[in-house]
Amino acid sequence: MYRLASAILTCSFLMSPVWAARIAQFSPQGTVAQIHELSLSFDADVIAFGEGQGPAPVKISCNDPGLKGNGRWLDARRWSYVFEQEPGPGVSCSAELNPSFHTIDNQPITGRTSFSFGTGGPIADVERPYGNVIAEDQVFVLSFNGDVDPASVLAHTHCVVEGLGEAVPVRLIVGQPRTDLLESLYYSRSNVMDSPATQLVQCKRLLPAEARVRLSIGAGVSTPHTPQRPAVASTQAVNVDYQVRKPFTASFNCQRENASMPCTPVTPVSLAFSAPISRDDAARIKLTGPGNTIVASDVDPHNAEDRSGVTRITFKGPFAADADFSLALPEGLKDDAGRTLDNAERFPLSFKTAMFPPLVKYSASPFGVVERFAAVPPGGDETDQPATMALAVRKVAPDLMTRDLAVSAGSLSDYNTQDDAEVLNWYARVQRLDERSLTRGQIEDVKAGRKMRSASGDRALTASPFTAISPGSP
Repeated sequence: MYRLASAILTCSFLMSPVWAARIAQFSPQGTVAQIHELSLSFDADVIAFGEGQGPAPVKISCNDPGLKGNGRWLDARRWSYVFEQEPGPGVSCSAELNPSFHTIDNQPITGRTSFSFGTGGPIADVERPYGNVIAEDQVFVLSFNGDVDPASVLAHTHCVVEGLGEAVPVRLIVGQPRTDLLESLYYSRSNVMDSPATQLVQCKRLLPAEARVRLSIGAGVSTPHTPQRPAVASTQAVNVDYQVRKPFTASFNCQRENASMPCTPVTPVSLAFSAPISRDDAARIKLTGPGNTIVASDVDPHNAEDRSGVTRITFKGPFAADADFSLALPEGLKDDAGRTLDNAERFPLSFKTAMFPPLVKYSASPFGVVERFAAVPPGGDETDQPATMALAVRKVAPDLMTRDLAVSAGSLSDYNTQDDAEVLNWYARVQRLDERSLTRGQIEDVKAGRKMRSASGDRALTASPFTAISPGSP
């Protein structure tokens, strides 16, 4: 009797489904906004290794009949199902164990056999404008991950404008204006983008220049409602911050000896715009001087190679000294967005030039040029002529007395460079010395082509190639 009971117990244990395979992992589950594939794995081998096209372990059904996909085995335990196109918002799917699927040992699958997942409500992305600077009448292009109900977008989207105590509602751009805008933005892709997944909205008032603005796409934007698919609303808001661009203005610039002085007549004057204008309009800007002389700008309206907008024009000097000038703009000047000039009342703009300023300077920059034999006449003796330094002198003082200043040029030795690398090496040393504060030891390091030592413990000097590399240096 004891042996019979033991045999029955052993047989029952062997026949028990405790050791049968079960689904150990399934993904995705619950609400996942973006789904490309689903995967599952068993806790034991269920098919022969290498049978990638074996029978599917689960049956997948979704509330979107247009969704298709393909499944395959990755190995003896893992199976993957890839959608041909990513499911949009409001899609819900279930995966049920295929009743006819058995393990390689013809054992049924045990454990949990049903799973579900969905994409939830729509996800918004602001596709236009690029960057965070917007126009006063900006149109925002909203791109969702699937079709949405336009009325829900209108109801749950608004603008928050700096300085206003209440939210500004938005309007939907529909009809021909919508088509025209999409065509201008996407060109050949306009047919693809012209779907309920793309919505165009605009704040219901002009935005103040330079104000901070937030576009808020609140929770509640939903998918379209159909008998087969009830509407599903988003649960998270999307907020994007912007700043309205500056107004269209023109600003005049010239160099002055100080803020209270007229413009220096020897340097250019310029006119800068906060937004581009056409090259034709830029070429029509006139600067009139004494005797109605018109000074031409540096803009060529007939340059076929450059038809870009213009943000700055320059009138090159020198101009007549101590004279009155007038800068006039074309009537009704507009920028590339069609905005009129915000400070148009300042034009025609009148300004005056000063007298020519006194000047003493080296004739070259960034350092003076010593010309050793510049004054030697044809057939003359070089030893009779000292080195000279070119200076430009103009109206320093009415009683300025000048005299010849003879300074020894030192000793110069011939140094012939051997290759381009050596020339570039010396040029690099000159660049390292230009307009820098270095110690004597650091200057010696540069002259020798070494890495500069620390500046600690030595007085810093203002170095220049002219002073550091003496005439006696190679």
